[in-house]
This record gives sequence, C-alpha cells and structure tokens, in this order.
Amino acid sequence: MKWIRPVVYLALAILGLLLQIFPWLELPAAAACAVAMAVSLPYTSRGSRILVIFLMSVSCLFMLSHGAGLSLWAKALTDMLDVVVVVSFVPLLTLGVTEGESLNVLGDFLGTHVKSMWGCYAVIAIAAFVVGSLILVTTIPLLWVISSAALSRLMKDPDRLLVISIPRGYSAALVWAPAAPTVAVCLAASQAQWLDVLPYAIGVSFVYLALALLSGYQRFKEEKADLSYSDARLSPGNESLIAARRKALIQMMFFLVAFVVSVALLTGPYGFNYYVVVPLAALCITLLWLVVLKRTRRIPMLLLGFAKNTLPGIGSQVALLLTAGFFGTAMSLTPIEGWIGSLLAFFCSRGVLVIIAALVVLIVGGAVIGIHPFITIVVVGKSLETLESVLPITVVALTLLSASSIGFLISPLSATALVTSAMAHLSSFVVGPRNNLVYGIIASSLMVAIVYAVSQWMA
Repeated sequence: MKWIRPVVYLALAILGLLLQIFPWLELPAAAACAVAMAVSLPYTSRGSRILVIFLMSVSCLFMLSHGAGLSLWAKALTDMLDVVVVVSFVPLLTLGVTEGESLNVLGDFLGTHVKSMWGCYAVIAIAAFVVGSLILVTTIPLLWVISSAALSRLMKDPDRLLVISIPRGYSAALVWAPAAPTVAVCLAASQAQWLDVLPYAIGVSFVYLALALLSGYQRFKEEKADLSYSDARLSPGNESLIAARRKALIQMMFFLVAFVVSVALLTGPYGFNYYVVVPLAALCITLLWLVVLKRTRRIPMLLLGFAKNTLPGIGSQVALLLTAGFFGTAMSLTPIEGWIGSLLAFFCSRGVLVIIAALVVLIVGGAVIGIHPFITIVVVGKSLETLESVLPITVVALTLLSASSIGFLISPLSATALVTSAMAHLSSFVVGPRNNLVYGIIASSLMVAIVYAVSQWMA
C-alpha cells in the first residue's frame, strides 16, 4: 500500500511530460489525474481537503448541468498537469543538496560568526531565499533541521526565530524561481514568457527580501540576553570538515546558476516549452551533480528513495493544482466567468493603479480567508483579455507573481504554512495569517507601488 502514491505520482509526472509532446495522451493523462486526486485527498490537511471537495463538487455539477463531453472532462482534469510535472521533478535537486551536505556550512557559520538574534535571523532568511530558489518548499525542513541544531546551542527557543525567518526568506524566492509552482501557475494564467518577466521579478524578490530583513531587525535587534557563545578555536579536524562543506556550498551555488541559466537559454533564445525544460533540466542537473559528488553507483538507489520518500510529500500540491485547473475549466461554462470579467473590467476602467491593487486584494485577501492562491490566479486568468486591455502581459504576470508570493506566505492552506507548522508544531493559522498578516499588508502595498511604476515605465 505504501507504494501506491509514489507509483501514481511518478506515472502522472511521466504522462504529463509526454503529454507536452504527444497531445493524443490526454485521455490516459486525465485518468491518471483522477487517480492521483483520489489517492492524494486523504493525506491533505483538513482545510485543503474541505476546499478540494467543495470546489470539485461544484465543478462537477457545472460540468454535468452543461452536458460536457468526454474531451472537456479530460481537458479540465489535465488543465494544470504541466505545473504538476514541474512540482514532481524539481525536488530531485534536493538529492544534490543532501548528498553534498552543502547546507551544513550554515550551522558552522551560525556557531562561529553570528553573535546576535538579528544576525541569526538575517543569515537564515538569506539562506532560505537562496536555497529556496533551487529546491523550493523542501528548503523549509532542511534549513529548519540544520539551523535548529546550531541555534539550540545559542538560544533557548530557536523555533521562535525560525518560524518567521525561513518562510519570509523563502517566499521572496517564489517571485522569480524558475521551478516554483507559483511561477508556473502565473505564467500559465497570464500566458507570459518567463524570460520577459524575470528581470522585474528578481527586482521584486530582492525588495521582499530587504523588507523581510528589515522586519526581522525591528523585531530582534534588542534580543541578546539568551545567547551564550564560545570563542574556542576550531581544531584542525573541524577546520578540514568546514573546508569540505564550503566546497560543497560552492558546488551547490554553481548548480543553482547552471539550472537557472539552462532554463533561461532553452526557453528564451531557443524557444522550448517551459514546462518541458524545467523538469528535464532538474533531472539532468541532479544526475550531473551526483556524478560530480562521486555518487554514480548510488544514483539508482537515490532515485528509488526519492520516489518512495519524497514524491508522496507533493500530494497536497497535486490535489490543489488539479482542483484549480478543473474548477477554472468548469467555471468557463457558467456566468461566473462573465461576472468576474465584468468586475475586473470595472476596475480596469478606473485606471492602472486601481486594477493592480484590485488583483493584489483578490489574491492576498483570498489567501487570508483560506482561498488558496492557485485557485484565485486560475480564476483571474480566465479574464486575461480584459486585463490585457489595460496592462501589458508582462505586468499582469508580475502582479500575479508578486501577490501570490505574499499569498503563499499568509495563507493557512499553502505548502509554506503547512510545512512550517509541522516543523514548529504550531497551527498553520498561527504560522500564516497571525505571524505575517501585518508584514503581508506592508509588502502588498509596497508591491502595488513597484508594479505600478513598472507599468508606467513600460508604457
């Protein structure tokens, strides 16, 4: 029984990848999507399960009432399958990180150089930003385990710092990271090219990171009483170990750059499909990384362990993504799409600044009340023609990306909040809205101003 989900998710990822090349595989892929939904549902959080069941039930009623044919059911089930493929393959990069032990240098650095709560916060937030660009939500448990072990020697309650620093640093990376599901969903909804949005997205992500660091400074700048450091010199054995870990860190950064550059080149100048390039690039970079680490003989076992232990962890994201696509397709059969289009047209008639602010309020506000950002983005994407009448496609994509990053941070149903809550043993409502609501409002206001400035510059 424990192999059912890994086999289903692996088959789904392979079928989804092949579907990008062979469209006639839509029916088998749709069947695989239905099976994946069924096996994922029992393992999602309670809030996500309620949302998925409600939206799927409503969507099925819409489809049945309009007499939808088999081809439309298949299209609805596979609408977000390309994003699921990205989510399935990208965690492969975790193998290089864990085998190379590159993140252990973070614990060494915290234990020998950082001497304040604010310093710890800043180092961990920056690490979450950098590593999150490569291995996404897996960053949270990896950094948590390593940082907690180091900080437990320095402070009484490291979780209090980690529960804020890691999610905020990580969420800033979601604006631009080529493998992030938010990027894949927003590009699909806006029909924009990743390379066109990339320069602006990187700028917004660094603004978010700066805001995260500033908020951490304001919160932890005076807290030094519970730190107790030892200035003992490192032994020669420890120095050699740290040197090896630093080498592994340099390798990780090299492969991060290689991954980003390969995706940029293949999707930009060469024009290959983004949803094919990202998973294949993740696979090839991982295999090359393991060869460099001299783990060639262990590759089959590592891939088997990945399928058995890591793939089941994407179940919640698979369920939410497939639900978002199904709901979006079903909604196109009803007057709801027209109502949303009319509402957005009303905001568009009030000017560029108003429509940008309205999109942010829809995505971030929906996230606060428990509507997953994926759902809102897909719904908004159905009114793309209305938005294009006022905003360039690049600005639409930038708005969706920037808002979804904040939405993921404060939503109690996002992978960010759920993984963090599991590590901190806190409610996802505490990790998400309670800890980050004020921060999210400030970041959203700042982001509206930045995106508006970009829109005026492009005009």
